[in-house]
Amino acid sequence: MIILGLIYIFLVASLTRGEVVQQGETHRCTLYHQVLQGETCLGIALQYDIPPQELSRLNKLGTRCSRLQPGGIICVGIHDSSDQLAPRSLPNGVHWMENPPRPSQPNVSKLCVKWYKAQQNDNCKVIAEEKFHSFTLQQFIAWNPDVGSECTNLYAGWYYCIGISSQEPPTITTMKPTWPITTTTPNPEPRPQQPGTIRSCRAFHYVKENENCLNIEEVYGISDAEFHNWNPEVGATCLNLWAGYYVCVRA
Repeated sequence: MIILGLIYIFLVASLTRGEVVQQGETHRCTLYHQVLQGETCLGIALQYDIPPQELSRLNKLGTRCSRLQPGGIICVGIHDSSDQLAPRSLPNGVHWMENPPRPSQPNVSKLCVKWYKAQQNDNCKVIAEEKFHSFTLQQFIAWNPDVGSECTNLYAGWYYCIGISSQEPPTITTMKPTWPITTTTPNPEPRPQQPGTIRSCRAFHYVKENENCLNIEEVYGISDAEFHNWNPEVGATCLNLWAGYYVCVRA
């Protein structure tokens, strides 16, 4: 059991790509918060309407919350109670989170500090208007643009932004239609892409230094055959996987 626990902790740390993760019941977590400088367990608990003792227990923070670390990602909701959670106003100040929980879509707002793990039968409207009441459907789509204007690219088990650190409304240029959008338009694809990526790809992953095909396949729960079918130019042994390029992880 000790060995299995150590393996689990290692996997959680690797999936967050270097972010400090508080250890606890993260395997059942559906809602995350990244701790800002100066925040306390009591303050965070009040934001999410959960008892401070429960917050400490979920994340193994100690009896006096002594293990709470600025920059750490903590669980603030598990599957059994996620439907009741309604985040309050966010802390002031901008806080950048470069490495969100995975898997998540590549163009999520960089200002995101609150995350939700989509469940079976979820859709954008249900998340925005039934499970949470602190943001609109339009804001949810603006923070998670890869879901598409009709929310056709929302995947169960993936993480989506449900709160950003700035309270300013999403920026919409004059060249784009205003909400609500009534017509479906193709989602802009990220660039640059690995040569040969299939045109019907619906979700992409940005390849970082030292990543390989197996790493990416494990994160997104796809087979080796699927990954190579969607990205044929990486080669049978993955020698042509290029860092700094996007590859297809969902078609």
